[in-house]
Amino acid sequence: MEVLDRYLEAVSAWLPRDQRADIVAELADDLRSELDERQRDLGRPLEDGEVVALLKRRGHPMTVAEAYLPSRHLIGPAMLPAYRRTVAIVLGVLLALAVVGYAIFSGPARGAVPALSSVWIWIWLAGGAALAYVGLFTVIFSLVEWHHRRAQATGAWDPRDPEGLLGTDPETAARRSARAYAVVEVASDLLVLYVWLGVHSVAMPTVGLVLTPAWYALHWPVAAYLAASIGVNLADALRPSLSRRHLLAHLGVNAFALVLTAWLLLAAPWVKVVGPGLDVAKAATVVRWLNVGGLVTLLFIGVFYLTRVVQLALRAFDAPQGQGRAPLAAGQ
Repeated sequence: MEVLDRYLEAVSAWLPRDQRADIVAELADDLRSELDERQRDLGRPLEDGEVVALLKRRGHPMTVAEAYLPSRHLIGPAMLPAYRRTVAIVLGVLLALAVVGYAIFSGPARGAVPALSSVWIWIWLAGGAALAYVGLFTVIFSLVEWHHRRAQATGAWDPRDPEGLLGTDPETAARRSARAYAVVEVASDLLVLYVWLGVHSVAMPTVGLVLTPAWYALHWPVAAYLAASIGVNLADALRPSLSRRHLLAHLGVNAFALVLTAWLLLAAPWVKVVGPGLDVAKAATVVRWLNVGGLVTLLFIGVFYLTRVVQLALRAFDAPQGQGRAPLAAGQ
């Protein structure tokens, strides 16, 4: 039948070359048997329309081909809901920030920074950030998916602990947790480093916002901190350890971040608005809002790093020279 032959050709186009002949032969036998059975029931040859209806019930050629192939997912059905929730939260936060930013610069601060009064610049900023973060979380979730599929393929999982999170060995569980956190840290730091390297006097777009000299003085020190953080976390991802040496490495990186944060706090203000014909009151409003927001943000960052430095110092100097006593909490 011409219709059947065309259908089989369409299915074969979606199949790997090395499996195409065998799968198409199996499918052809199955379909011809079904058509012959239908003809016997009717007592007459099938018309083209009836053959088409039967093939449509069987399914689209791509769907039929997929049924003969192993299932492959970057992020499988089991993890997809969590992935969607995470992405939805990130997109929601970015959208809220873009809406608030646009409301400020198109309302009370309109004209102070002309480029930021356009809705398109906020769409561009939110869209670029969304692509970056969605890509980051896609990589992270796909790595977790790969880990679980590898455990299934190798049999490296225990029915008493299917998720591999509650192992009876605390040290093994701590190493697993440290590796997972380190992977997330490396991915996050790489993204921040990429963005940070673009915030330079040579690369800053002229939108009326001018960073104070403190930012330019800290440009390469902050890049060095991010590079050091990537190195330390990459070492943890490849070979998790709770030794004093690893704790001291994390302590040094976080202490460096605390010093940089303190330096920035002392260097206020951090941004100015410049440009010809700016309304003085609007420019002052923008500067005040941006610098107050920067102060609150830096205070939170400073408290965060101070807490981590104290915790790491206590653990590093209390730990034996070999392994640490207890699992290191995520984020330390």
